[in-house]
Amino acid sequence: MTVDEYWQQYLDRDVFENFELTCEFFSTELPKDVMENYDVGEVILETVGHYIDDKRFPQVFKFIELLRERQPELYQEYFQYMDDFLVDYNCFLGDKNEVIRAFQNFLKHPVQEFDQFLQAFKTLRFYQYSELAELAVGQSFQKVRDSSQLVGGAAHYLAICGFYFTLEKEYSLRNEEVDVDEVLSVSSGYDFNFDISLLNSMAKGLCARSLDVDYLQVEYEGEYENVLFQIEGNYLQFMAQKRFSFFLSGFFWDELLKYWFREDASGETLNERFEIDGSSFEEFIAGYHSWFFGDNKHEMAAVLWGSVYVYEFLFQAGLISKEVFEGFCLIARRLKGKIIGLFVSGLWRFDFIHTWDKPECISEVEFEVERNIFRKSFSFPVGDFDSVKDEIIEELSQLGEMRSYIIEGAEKGFNEQKIVTEPLIEDGRFLHDFLSSPEPVRVEKVPGRNDPCSCGSGQKYKKCCGK
Repeated sequence: MTVDEYWQQYLDRDVFENFELTCEFFSTELPKDVMENYDVGEVILETVGHYIDDKRFPQVFKFIELLRERQPELYQEYFQYMDDFLVDYNCFLGDKNEVIRAFQNFLKHPVQEFDQFLQAFKTLRFYQYSELAELAVGQSFQKVRDSSQLVGGAAHYLAICGFYFTLEKEYSLRNEEVDVDEVLSVSSGYDFNFDISLLNSMAKGLCARSLDVDYLQVEYEGEYENVLFQIEGNYLQFMAQKRFSFFLSGFFWDELLKYWFREDASGETLNERFEIDGSSFEEFIAGYHSWFFGDNKHEMAAVLWGSVYVYEFLFQAGLISKEVFEGFCLIARRLKGKIIGLFVSGLWRFDFIHTWDKPECISEVEFEVERNIFRKSFSFPVGDFDSVKDEIIEELSQLGEMRSYIIEGAEKGFNEQKIVTEPLIEDGRFLHDFLSSPEPVRVEKVPGRNDPCSCGSGQKYKKCCGK
């Protein structure tokens, strides 16, 4: 079969009809000018993307191995679109060796499609593959920071992770104390210009058995940033006792700072500052769903489920009232139900949630039933909630009011809005560094090549506006 003959069939037939033909095409030695005359990359991405989305995983693995063996140069050019899936898949299975293997190309080439690198890196973070992630920060930070291919500040996320690795190492090595000068010295390599008073406040909270809430409230009325860092330090200690690395628990805290100090937020007391409003919190969580830089649903899930640990700490530390804590729990349970209903076929990608120790405020039944739903979703056919409802009917019967929230999510989804977050400090100090991040942007969904064209012609997108 000539390249022209294959290409014509590729254009005329559905991607699922082309699989064996495509495998045969990539099994042969391709003409040297094939990349100049044909969009071979499109074939690779479309084949992998559609088969992953449709959960035809055996075909995905067959195609990936074929490319690795027969077309190594092409694989290296497009590896990130396959290896990010392999990282997700093997993290879900708990296969550490395969996770390490799947991430090797990202370690070597972090700048090549940096967005995919960051997606895979976040998966490592949520599953707490700390050693591999720390290696990635050490090897990639300077390459990303100095790359002319990336926008300024691209290395910011890695730098924050590097700081948490440094802080936890110092805390562990020095018998649960912190050498602030050492942390400052190492962190300067990540281009942070720390305010030492803030770091001292964090170290104080990290090493304290408990917090003096009355004192913190008085201080909050003046130097609130020092108060927040002291509280965060104590929170990191609290989470370490639950087997959370600073690398992960710090993520929960930093993301919630964006909510607590959003543009329309206020609060003269700590209790008021940390209080959750249902509408604005739903809007905040929904803002993670569609970002300009790609699918961010796994981060959305991590923030929501992770926020439960933060609020459990705030309540146990006496920083919020019982009413505020219970109000948060009701809002979080509703939003968790919505996400389960809305993304029921893809929940397996968020199963890192159930590798974390259970929050005390969540019942054993709810935690285990939810885990069952997530793991079952690995084999759910792609489709709406009704197509898999019978598969989880037993689990739904055990979830009480959360069942109605799951159905609500399936039927209505949630309110997707972007959240504009302002830095806490405008002069470029530490909190500004922590909160600087790309603003989420809503983007229109581009039809797949075999989807109906959005112009209404009735033809497939690839034969109409996609030409």
